[in-house]
Amino acid sequence: MKNIQRNGRGFNIGIEGGDGAGKDTLIERLKGDYEKSGVVFTREPGGTPYGEEMRIILLESSNAKQSDDLTRLLGFYMARRDLMKNLIIPTLLNGQDVVSGRNAMSSFIYNATTEELRKLFWILYEAVLGEYKPDLYILLDISPETSLKRKGNAGVEINHYDNAAFNELVRRREASFEFLKHVPYEVIDAEQSKEQVYDDAVKILNRYLLKAV
Repeated sequence: MKNIQRNGRGFNIGIEGGDGAGKDTLIERLKGDYEKSGVVFTREPGGTPYGEEMRIILLESSNAKQSDDLTRLLGFYMARRDLMKNLIIPTLLNGQDVVSGRNAMSSFIYNATTEELRKLFWILYEAVLGEYKPDLYILLDISPETSLKRKGNAGVEINHYDNAAFNELVRRREASFEFLKHVPYEVIDAEQSKEQVYDDAVKILNRYLLKAV
């Protein structure tokens, strides 16, 4: 489908990917192609002045590792609500499309680690996002083996979520596909070349966004 709009609203798309999937690189390239046509790019956590301040606390604070999954789940939803209220909802209502690097799917993967937390996640999902929840989730899928290999080659730990062992990467990938059972989605094989991943992403975005490239 192409040129999808809901009562004049823009389309809301979230891009998610496992460690080493190349999500940030892809989004930067897409941003260069689509921003000139009015598509707004943002990220989670962050995207607003307040959200960027919360991003530092949630990801970069030396004390972040001391928090538990419930604390993190609530913290990320706090940042998400600010982004929704002050950027995403106004942009959608203005008829512009939004593409976000990471989204609520990340909270499900990283923080909703028990049945009780998953129940809370979906309650918050409806309360915080409501009718403005992403219209499409794009997952850059990567195996745990490839993820570890690429992270080893990079040799850089960006935040406390990046230092994950193999079993944790397996759990995250399984959680990704569990989440996708409940939402509209597309999956891109992130083990392909960067160029092929980019081509696949463009084909998907051109089916959904108001203005194709």
